[in-house]
Amino acid sequence: MARREVYWSDFNPNVPLRTLRDDKPEDIWQALMEGREDRFVDDEDSLAVREIVADAFEALSPRDQYILNSRLFEQRSVRAIGDTLGISHVHVQRLTKAALQQLTDTLSANDRVRERVGMEPTSWDDSAARWVRKITRMMDLAEAIPQVGHLANIRDMLWSDVENYVGGSRASQSALRMIDHLAIFGMSRLTSAQIMALPSLLVYKQRRYGCDNILRFGYKGIAIRMSDKVERVLQAERRQDLDDEDPFTDLVGYAVIAHMVDDNTFTLPLLEDQ
Repeated sequence: MARREVYWSDFNPNVPLRTLRDDKPEDIWQALMEGREDRFVDDEDSLAVREIVADAFEALSPRDQYILNSRLFEQRSVRAIGDTLGISHVHVQRLTKAALQQLTDTLSANDRVRERVGMEPTSWDDSAARWVRKITRMMDLAEAIPQVGHLANIRDMLWSDVENYVGGSRASQSALRMIDHLAIFGMSRLTSAQIMALPSLLVYKQRRYGCDNILRFGYKGIAIRMSDKVERVLQAERRQDLDDEDPFTDLVGYAVIAHMVDDNTFTLPLLEDQ
């Protein structure tokens, strides 16, 4: 992943962040076979999805691969395919339907594909991995990344929002925006290897802490935890001393949790418990 180091002095935390595309394909085949360009899905994500599709296709039998290639890409008739294989066109139709169903079932079980199509995650692990990817994309699309000098102001705005917001179980959009800015700052200080390891680290911690420690105090608890990490960064900046504690990873991790609480996926079971 290419790393961008952009720290603009005129950073404005109130400017909305660009995230993902607004439109969602209607089904897996529209998403994977129409071949349209999508400026909100980076090259790495598109390549990953193409590899998933290719692997699922190669897992089919040689006969099923031939039938789907002939029907979907070469646009051959079922009669022509039947003549080549020495079977009836009715049998070709049945084999085509069965192969498509097998391919659809395989792809539907993959969270990367499910995310591309707009399907809900099925486990805590899937949702956490999605939000790590989304925050990474937000960072790559951000016009500015906060400097250390911006963190206290963002932290204070976040606390004001969560302290005064009166509503249901969802956080205010302003609070989530402040959380995202802190996450983008943290993400910008991580290496590609650290970002790739984040989903597994979050699952490891969730296995040990569970849900109640977050749900008991909600967004205020998350804001306090993120404030602690901001203070750790500010102290390290003043003292030029950052020990083995990693506040950058924690800022991203708490942002992931905040979004999972907001979209009601934080209480999903871990994959290993399903």
